[in-house]
Amino acid sequence: MTNSKEFWKNFGVYGIFSLPAKRCSVSEQVGTQYQRLMNYKNNNQLHKNAGDICQADYSTTLNQISADIAQLLENQFELSDVPDSSPVRLFIDGLAVLEEDYSIVGRTITFKANKEPENGKSLTVEYNTGATPRFASVTLKNDPALETLVVKVGVNTLASSAYELKGRNLVFKVQPADQSNITVDYRIAKTLANTFQLEKAPLAGTLKVTVDTKAPVGMTFDAATNQIVFNPAPADGAAINISYDYRMGPNLVYAVSSAAGSSNHKIYDGAVAIAFTKSNNSYTINAANHVLGKTLVLKYDAPNDAVRFFDLPNTPVAASVVFVKDTASCKLGSGISVSGNRLAANCMVTGKSDFEMNYNSIETFDTFTVEVPNPEVGIWEVLIDGVRFEKWVRVGKTIKIDYAKYLKPDQAIEIRYTGPEE
Repeated sequence: MTNSKEFWKNFGVYGIFSLPAKRCSVSEQVGTQYQRLMNYKNNNQLHKNAGDICQADYSTTLNQISADIAQLLENQFELSDVPDSSPVRLFIDGLAVLEEDYSIVGRTITFKANKEPENGKSLTVEYNTGATPRFASVTLKNDPALETLVVKVGVNTLASSAYELKGRNLVFKVQPADQSNITVDYRIAKTLANTFQLEKAPLAGTLKVTVDTKAPVGMTFDAATNQIVFNPAPADGAAINISYDYRMGPNLVYAVSSAAGSSNHKIYDGAVAIAFTKSNNSYTINAANHVLGKTLVLKYDAPNDAVRFFDLPNTPVAASVVFVKDTASCKLGSGISVSGNRLAANCMVTGKSDFEMNYNSIETFDTFTVEVPNPEVGIWEVLIDGVRFEKWVRVGKTIKIDYAKYLKPDQAIEIRYTGPEE
């Protein structure tokens, strides 16, 4: 019998033998010593676990054994997993059980005598299991750029003195607490880019570059390769803004006003008439006749009506119409008027009359295309007048915004694309 065994707490002794006071012929010897072993005290109650071998049946003793075993089993409960070293909490019908009222060995909970749950009571056990040992270091996936490293434990940002970086291994000076949420943000350490390839060839005088809103030092543009070269490279994390105008392609369609009822329309390249097609006031020339910077002249026969009407390709903004060239007898406000996109000339206009007018008009855009190498893997942002805007739709390199709902004339639309790190 070991020290961990206590009568009636975690084991019992039972026997069937010839009782000294009831000797019978079934047994040759009486069980005096057996009876002394069977009789023991617990909680000041005398328990007799001895059965009489002379009885016709032994149901009394066997029933006693069954009852005692049932009582012993009710004092012990088995958990599904072995608890971690963190505290285990027991509740009986929601009330906490004192730690001194039970013990835990492995997965087995054993209640002390008279502390076990009563029949019908609910026993709840709270404990942690399967814990991972705490760690004092983490291994980063990539080599970090030291000046960009930000380490947080929970919501608190650690000072650089709170950890040490050895290659990709980040070692904490003080081990984070259990269940801490640790985040490490950084940019991958690699040679900073100093060359940027442009998608289109900038028009002369339109290329503008800033680094953190300032003009860069040591920047050149290589027209042969269509690249911007920085020397030295911009600092890590610097905001580089590149903007320029570029030619979309040859414009072969022109909207030109002509007098209502005019006829015999011809387009001249100098003294040579060129081929074209006409649809209302829209004229389309052949690509072979397009030369950058060339001036083409439209000529036609005008009717002899007193009032001649010309449909302008766009509606002028109010008070923006200015005649650079006119005649003494035909001026804006004196023989010439503009209403909507129609110009009316109620004055003498001949084939030799030379007029030139300028005006401002509003042209709405709701679709914008940004030439990027891989539009599906980068990060897209849209700002309207410097404010972040979310209600846009992107298909490939093209972003569309509902003009009628969200846009107004003269708003500045900024589209940003950040490509993935290589």
